Amino acid sequence: MGATRPPYQAVVDAALAATSASSGWLLADRGDDGLQVIATSGQAAAHQQIGAIVQPQGARAYVLAAGQPTALLPQPGDTANADGGGAPGIPPSLLAVPCGDDDIVAVLEVSGKAGGANFGFDDINALSGLAQVAAALVLERDDAVRSVASPAQLGAELESLAQRLPSRYNSVAQVIEALLSIES
Repeated sequence: MGATRPPYQAVVDAALAATSASSGWLLADRGDDGLQVIATSGQAAAHQQIGAIVQPQGARAYVLAAGQPTALLPQPGDTANADGGGAPGIPPSLLAVPCGDDDIVAVLEVSGKAGGANFGFDDINALSGLAQVAAALVLERDDAVRSVASPAQLGAELESLAQRLPSRYNSVAQVIEALLSIES
């Protein structure tokens, strides 16, 4: 499906190193489409495909909704947290943190703490710091990917608007003229 960007990969690799997790992934929020896998490490690297869409559920859904980190010891039948951290099956331990402050743009999730332990406050702090870096990277990439209409396309759309809704065209044209005069 695609290759991960090296900065995303560095964040997920650092997350595993900082928390002694066996698996992790970075998931970009794509709104109603779900979460897109943009980097994996550890067990997730063999199990997940970059670019795949996963649904927000379990810890991921909580992090997106509440904007708060969550650390869990999922029970064997906890299917809501299946594939947590990108590893196959129900993870023995799971930590998910939001990437972003007011607007959550991604989720950084790791699973399988070494020794079968739960993730603690130090792990949450380490992952939260990396999540802020991930948020900046995702926002930067999203801004670079956004495309705008070409001048010819924009001209055609304005021409169509002028014919269909002259008063609305007038309002739009005034805004464009004002913006263009700022640049001159």
